[in-house]
Amino acid sequence: MNLRVPDLSLVLLVVAIRAYRVDRAPALAFVAGAFMVFTFKSFLVAYAVWSGAIEHEMLEFIDAVGDLGTIVLLTMPVLWPQR
Repeated sequence: MNLRVPDLSLVLLVVAIRAYRVDRAPALAFVAGAFMVFTFKSFLVAYAVWSGAIEHEMLEFIDAVGDLGTIVLLTMPVLWPQR
C-alpha cells in the first residue's frame, strides 16, 4: 500500500501545529486546521482505495469536500486578516 500522501499530510500537520504553538498567530490556527482536514481526507481516501469500503462516486464527493474545506481554511487569514 502506498501511503505517501497521507504521510506527507501528517508531516505538514505536525509542522503547522508546532508553528502555531510557538507563534500563537491566529492565521496559523487556520493553517493547522486546513492541514488537519487535509490529513483526515488523505487517510480516509487511502483507506477507502485500499479496502474498497466506499464506492467511487461517494469517494470523489468526499475528496472534493475535503479539498474545498482545506482551501477555505487556507484562504480565511488572507480574506479576513487580523486587525
